[in-house]
Amino acid sequence: MRSLFAALLLGLALPAFAADAADLRAPLESGKPSPFNEEADAKADIRNALVAAQKEGKKVMLVFGANWCPYCRGLVRDFDQGETAKVVASHYQVVKVNLGRRDRNQDLAEVYGNPQAKGIPAMVILNSDGSVQTKLDGMELSNIRVKGLDAVTSMLKEQAGKKAS
Repeated sequence: MRSLFAALLLGLALPAFAADAADLRAPLESGKPSPFNEEADAKADIRNALVAAQKEGKKVMLVFGANWCPYCRGLVRDFDQGETAKVVASHYQVVKVNLGRRDRNQDLAEVYGNPQAKGIPAMVILNSDGSVQTKLDGMELSNIRVKGLDAVTSMLKEQAGKKAS
């Protein structure tokens, strides 16, 4: 009887967890380019973003992820929505670093402290001089994202307001 009751409770709880997780993911959309360019030269993209950030008084946001990862696609989708899109456009140059299946740009991830070690997506925010301001590993970023898009926006605003040390 206890196991039947436990199974019923679990059956009722799982859809709620699945609904929350679904909000963090984004499907692959046919006809649209993948968010993480498979052919990109991430090192060159970072150099170019740093030049633009210095000119525009912005920070550089490195997003480490892969096209196969629905949570990575979801994070990139979040950057295009509402207030978050405004904050990103106003304060950041964004570089999406494709990690493939852990077979691409691993050397670059190492330079920035291996933020992907605890999963992807992961994020590093650079000051316009290239110094690391903040590193959010996959677990830390996930903990922010589960709180909702407002939490992501608040974190990005907070990071944008920090001065280089």
